[in-house]
Amino acid sequence: MVNARTITFKQRRTGAAFKLIRAGGSSGAGGGRHPGRGTKACPDFFDVLHDDRIGKLSLPAGKYRITVMKRPSCERAAKLLAKFLQDYDGKLAGGWRLRLGTASFSKRGDTGFRVKQKVGPDADPQLGGQTPGILCPATFRVRHDDRIGRLKLPKGGYDVWRLNGRSPSCEQTTRLFAKFLERPDGNLPGRWRLKLRSASFVRGGSGEGFRVKQAASR
Repeated sequence: MVNARTITFKQRRTGAAFKLIRAGGSSGAGGGRHPGRGTKACPDFFDVLHDDRIGKLSLPAGKYRITVMKRPSCERAAKLLAKFLQDYDGKLAGGWRLRLGTASFSKRGDTGFRVKQKVGPDADPQLGGQTPGILCPATFRVRHDDRIGRLKLPKGGYDVWRLNGRSPSCEQTTRLFAKFLERPDGNLPGRWRLKLRSASFVRGGSGEGFRVKQAASR
């Protein structure tokens, strides 16, 4: 569940959550602690390669410091953040909840993490994980509120990601996306099928295909 006002992701069943906070000043290399008991700044940075979003939370391209509570580990928090960046609409799996205002993701009282964008010299290591796939350079525009099966597509610009190197080219995916928009019933041609949570269109068992996501504000 997402709280757009407070930038927080929270799990309904357990109350677990984490948040993201964008930096207002420079952050040095290495550790450090955030105000509050039991928090620890991860020594490495998470790299967001392109302007992106999680629900209503915009994440401009750049490096982000992850600060964790007692749980999870820094490595696990990075994997969670990468997973959440693949989410289409901010309705996160596993009960995670975002508090938009504090940019934190939490889960149970002492489990969660937050992120803060780094500014300053780019001389620090990275903590793995960026949204997998290949971002196509052009933005696809949906001209009016539309849908493909259960996937709702509000009008506006969309980023299109090829899932891997075997996927159709960016030009082909653009044509396919336009073709699928003519199928509001969700009955896609050929062997194409829709993965609703990630707004991905896949074909066969090789992982080829593409996914779409509303473009972040630029």
